[in-house]
Amino acid sequence: MKRILLGVMVVLLLGSCLGIRSNIAIKANGSGTVMMEYRISQAIQSIGKLDGNANWPTVPVSKEDFERSIIRIPGLKLRSFKTKTTDNDIVMTIKLEFVDLDALVNFLDATGRHASIVQDGGKKQLTLVLSDEHSIDSDLINLAALLSTGYMFELHFSMPETGTLSVVDVNGKPIQGVNRTSLAIPMSQLLSYRDGVELKLVW
Repeated sequence: MKRILLGVMVVLLLGSCLGIRSNIAIKANGSGTVMMEYRISQAIQSIGKLDGNANWPTVPVSKEDFERSIIRIPGLKLRSFKTKTTDNDIVMTIKLEFVDLDALVNFLDATGRHASIVQDGGKKQLTLVLSDEHSIDSDLINLAALLSTGYMFELHFSMPETGTLSVVDVNGKPIQGVNRTSLAIPMSQLLSYRDGVELKLVW
């Protein structure tokens, strides 16, 4: 059995997953849904199985694996899970429901190091930091970036109130690909930000 890590979204983004499309819908009461499709290249999946790659993050590749990875997150339910295999990829389509924003934050990163939400007056701010913390060998990251050519990272938020999304690198420089509350960026470009990127959603 492969090692399953919590902090599901962060692992998917920075692990052996090469393409991800996610729609996060937040209701006025803080509950909502996550609709997600992620693709794992069969070529890069095999990298994580090689001897000496113990630090390569592992990701859920079956419904049972995904259930185990979220079972400790209160208020999060897996509603559907579909998988198919193409010539190049393993493709998973998932629907999740969360009962409140705490459950959403724990799904994004249960460790508490990369995701947080604060409320100031009538505004809410969700922060998500995508960083590998230099725990993965740089040569493997470079190989992943090379193999991820043509794959995209897409993230879209919807909520009843008007919201804004900002994405910056470690130096505070805006990253291209943001449109209102959506981000679309080539996965190879995302992987090139070795010191991480920060997403802030305000609504």
